[in-house]
Amino acid sequence: MTIDPTTCKPGDAYRVRTGSGDEYVGERVDPEDYLQWRLNRPASVWVRDVDVTVLHRLVPAPEEETLDVPMQPWELVRAARQVLIDHDRYTDGDWMTERLEAEAAHLEREHRAAQEKAEQDADKRTIGLTGKYRVERIDGKPVDWAFVLQDTDPFTPVALLAYAGACEGSYPALARDLRQKAADLQNAAEQDAAREALIDKAARVMHANADLVHDDWDTLSASARQTWRNAARRLADAGYLAEAGEGRG
Repeated sequence: MTIDPTTCKPGDAYRVRTGSGDEYVGERVDPEDYLQWRLNRPASVWVRDVDVTVLHRLVPAPEEETLDVPMQPWELVRAARQVLIDHDRYTDGDWMTERLEAEAAHLEREHRAAQEKAEQDADKRTIGLTGKYRVERIDGKPVDWAFVLQDTDPFTPVALLAYAGACEGSYPALARDLRQKAADLQNAAEQDAAREALIDKAARVMHANADLVHDDWDTLSASARQTWRNAARRLADAGYLAEAGEGRG
């Protein structure tokens, strides 16, 4: 017994059959749109009510859900994998289910790593001045005390400018070079910030378009958002993300 497509609720997932006889997971996204259905085929496509035969509902209606904790990305991947197995699209051990499990494991590892890094960063904020480096002069003279500034430290440009202002009267050439270095670091930081903003935007889009995802971005934990950003960063590293269509497409 099939279900009338026009009675299907947006947000629920259904097993549907197209005119070609193939079956897919589908969602009736917008009843008012000309193309009401989105099918996961593996790439999402949109079709009309008259183009599908709805076999049965896959996901319980929102009012029937009992989970209070949003699903993590790797849990969503594993849920999709189980749907494929439960409805005889693939079996446990097929290339598709193995690939989904590998991706789920990868996302979970990234999540754990992001959690650990966040905890380590929180610990660093409670530590004052401490010895972390061994500094030697090129000419071999002893160094009694030194303070190291790394180019990845966001406070380095400000510190360089402050030192340049303090030493300019006695060492104008050094002050000039320090200001140039501070400007170079600031420019690099602005470029990194623009790239991170692009990655964050891509992560939000990926999350919003992921099948079976019904959690708002703002309700995700910090580590879950970082997992989506890591996935978007891999696309950026491969050259698939760029402003104004400068990527590979």
